[in-house]
Amino acid sequence: MLKVRNLSVLHTPSTALSEISLTAGRGEVVGLIGPEDSGASLLLRTISTPDSNYQGDVIVSHYKARTEPDRVRLMIGALLQPFQPPLHLTGFEYLELVGTFYGLTPGERASRIIALAELLNCSRSIYGVMERVSVAVRQKVGLMASVLINPPVVIWDEPTLHLDPDGQQRLRTLLAELRTNGASILMTSNDLGLVEETASTIILVKSVRVVAVGSLSELG
Repeated sequence: MLKVRNLSVLHTPSTALSEISLTAGRGEVVGLIGPEDSGASLLLRTISTPDSNYQGDVIVSHYKARTEPDRVRLMIGALLQPFQPPLHLTGFEYLELVGTFYGLTPGERASRIIALAELLNCSRSIYGVMERVSVAVRQKVGLMASVLINPPVVIWDEPTLHLDPDGQQRLRTLLAELRTNGASILMTSNDLGLVEETASTIILVKSVRVVAVGSLSELG
């Protein structure tokens, strides 16, 4: 479970967050929508970086990020934008590094990477150097890295970015698997269809504040 309580942060004089509160329970998707300067991406970046500078509380499975940042960091999988992987590595090599960071054994890393690559239809392209593969493949690698260990909290910033219709459908399949496994998912997306279809709670963020909570029709 993810809980955010009265989170405020000043990033630059022009970007800030003010007293944001939200909860994402087990198997729940919370969707953030808002204009480009709403602060939604800053919110995701702050939550997924436990040692960032903020006021308020970020709590993952009863652990406070402020007091136990290392523990919380290992419980969050995140895809933030812009996603900038090491371009000199192949997708597989990058995912191997991510799996090593999270303490997966070589066998666990390989089996999980292969399964995710099959699900997202990139079994061959993950062996290409990321400098040379398409932005869609890089996006899929970022998605795979964020869920490699089946983390209890998943944070996605524009998960459908660069994906074609097949990729978007495969993302929905991955999202359904995460929910079945009990992950708490917080995402922002310009794909309102994805948000309406998958989110149990939709939060409208505007002018760095939460201004409404409800269904897409209610927020409209």
